[in-house]
Amino acid sequence: MLRRSIMVALFLLAAFPAQAQRWVACLERELMHTMLAQRYGERAAVRGIASQTMVLELLVNPTTRTWTLIFSSPTNTSCLMRSGTAIEFIGTAVGLPSPSFK
Repeated sequence: MLRRSIMVALFLLAAFPAQAQRWVACLERELMHTMLAQRYGERAAVRGIASQTMVLELLVNPTTRTWTLIFSSPTNTSCLMRSGTAIEFIGTAVGLPSPSFK
């Protein structure tokens, strides 16, 4: 199960083109969340354990449909991995309700 989760995360990271990365930064987790909320209006929408030591978080703005993927370590450091636009949740594929975006 853990190996599968890591493979899915790596696939997702590899699927996005390098030009989508404007910058890569690592900050204290709460500061990263504050910065993304202030700059892009993004809030945590998905959180999961990526490994025994890392937490994956997907932050989204449901109005503008921007998103940011970050990984957080046990030392409370979060690193921005990817960001993009036009996010769409297909939660019904895994039995979850799809959030409505305006």
